[in-house]
Amino acid sequence: MGPVVCGDPPPLHLNFLNPAAMAKLASNVGLEPLRVFTPGVLDLDILKNNRDKVTDRFWGSIIDTSDDDELALWQKCVIETGRSSHMWAVLRKP
Repeated sequence: MGPVVCGDPPPLHLNFLNPAAMAKLASNVGLEPLRVFTPGVLDLDILKNNRDKVTDRFWGSIIDTSDDDELALWQKCVIETGRSSHMWAVLRKP
């Protein structure tokens, strides 16, 4: 990847940390993780509102064929498995 030029689009793929990795990262830089969790409240809305940018066939199909009740079930799955890209971390400097 070359230098970023003003006006270049942002990266199209991001790797989001999971709660365990965030806690480890915090510890590695001298912070104490008090609570790290994924409330999981925005993921499917973000995908739905940005459908034109979703290139993954699986998630594209989910967005295209699901009604609001089914999207809510998918969001519930994201919440219950801790797979949300929306993460909160409460850290303390010892």
